[in-house]
Amino acid sequence: MDNENPQDLSFDDLTVHFVAVKQKLEELDAYRKEVGDILLQRLKDEKVDRKKTKNGYFVKRISRTDYSGVSMSVARELDAIKIEEKVDSKKLSDLTYAGVQVPGVKTIVYVKVDEAE
Repeated sequence: MDNENPQDLSFDDLTVHFVAVKQKLEELDAYRKEVGDILLQRLKDEKVDRKKTKNGYFVKRISRTDYSGVSMSVARELDAIKIEEKVDSKKLSDLTYAGVQVPGVKTIVYVKVDEAE
């Protein structure tokens, strides 16, 4: 996988490289999360929300609230619902697949590789 031109590889070899890169990214993401958790703990231990490093970085503790776990019934009880006009993605999908040209629709194409069973 080192310094090989992907254009020179067979389909099977490209697939192996794709899976290897995906696994490496997952490992790196897990490591990034671990390092981030340690940084958060150190900020907490020092009782600060931000800190400038000697090597020119600024580390901040960011807090965001996620409301996605609130059920509709709880939101109704709290009078915290609103009725709004919203694009019907399913209807647009049906129209698109029926051949209707819908302005603003974009198609994203990507490769997905899974292990064969």
